[in-house]
Amino acid sequence: MTDSGQGNTAQGQAAMQEQRLRQIVDQATDTFIVIDAAGCIADVNAHGCQNLGYAREQLIGRPYALLDPLQPPARLAELTTALATGPLTIETHHRRSDGSELPVEVRFGALATGDGPCLLAICRDISERRALEAQLRFQSTHDLLTGLPNRNLLEDRLNMAVAHARRRSRLVGVLCLDLIRFKQLVDTLGHTATDELLRQIARRLIGVVRPGDTVSRQAGDTFVIVLDELVAEERASQIAGRLREAVTTPLTVAGQEVYPDASIGIAVFPRDGSDCDTLLRHAAAAMQRARQHPRNEPQFYAAAMNTWATERLGLEGKLRRALDGRELLLHYQPQIELSTGHIVGTEALLRWRHPELGMVSP
Repeated sequence: MTDSGQGNTAQGQAAMQEQRLRQIVDQATDTFIVIDAAGCIADVNAHGCQNLGYAREQLIGRPYALLDPLQPPARLAELTTALATGPLTIETHHRRSDGSELPVEVRFGALATGDGPCLLAICRDISERRALEAQLRFQSTHDLLTGLPNRNLLEDRLNMAVAHARRRSRLVGVLCLDLIRFKQLVDTLGHTATDELLRQIARRLIGVVRPGDTVSRQAGDTFVIVLDELVAEERASQIAGRLREAVTTPLTVAGQEVYPDASIGIAVFPRDGSDCDTLLRHAAAAMQRARQHPRNEPQFYAAAMNTWATERLGLEGKLRRALDGRELLLHYQPQIELSTGHIVGTEALLRWRHPELGMVSP
């Protein structure tokens, strides 16, 4: 065979090999982009064209920065130098032909061609991974039932609100809202219906507060609202009244009309505390006192509430020990009709033989 014939055969084999490589690369599920020394696109596979919304002819010769403005030619030159030690992987966004952005992981490698050294960018779509990461981040900071901030995010926002208020000499209101007779509603309507009830109430609460305020669900039927940058305590009282009005407006759940109600306690920075934990605790104490109010009106925290709550907690503990120590005694007392002097009934009364206070009456 002549030299020219051998040359033609070699060229044909090379062309066939190039065609096979093109078919392999075009069938890949990643985007392959060849970038020349000037930072322009020298080649791109079929998947890349489809994924980015361009025809191949629209990309060849165009700057790679058309797809990724964060990687201008100067940056690509830096990457080429860095590739001397091996491939480099970064996360960035590709801009599609319609202007939308596609999150991608790009692995840059050096590529030797007949036209000189080039970069090979192998780009993988990571939009599903980013969506999953965003979902996990949301779940870690939000209540899954209502979509409201949970305790973690609430504490972050409350700490920020306190820091801003301290610098600007403003107030921060912390409202603790607890639904009344919620367990009765659960027993009557069931969990599915009361979940919908909580979602409706969450939407109502959001509709009352200002854009910069935070409505969060803590647990069960308890919500905490942070009112940022208040100029007067009266503003917290006004918003608390509107929140209760929003809650008490009848709503329909599972085909039944429901009339919910709520107790609301209010703590105000800096008067009632200078840190997140203290403000939340004092708002909860005020909410417990609101439950005792004849008309269930929102209550501001007062220092006396701590004494009342401490005494109540201490009494509960002592009564539990009294049960274990058999300190409770049953006494019977006759009921006498005064007009006749006859015994008409008997009362059973529980007395407490306290080790320090002596006999405690009913």
